[in-house]
Amino acid sequence: MPQRSAGLLIYRRTGGVFEFLLVHPGGPFWARKDEGAWSIPKGLVDESEDELAAARREAE
Repeated sequence: MPQRSAGLLIYRRTGGVFEFLLVHPGGPFWARKDEGAWSIPKGLVDESEDELAAARREAE
C-alpha cells in the first residue's frame, strides 16, 4: 500500500509581501545539510487519522 503524506503551506502577507514558513528536518542525516533540505511542514499520515489532522500535527 502506498504511503500517504500531508503538509500545510503556512504564510503571512505583510505590507504586500508574502512570507512562507519553511522547516528543516531533524536528525543526524540532516545535521550538516542545508541546501535543498528546507520545505513546508509535512509528514506521513497515520492509519487512524485523516490528512488534515496529520498536517496539523506536523505543523505543531
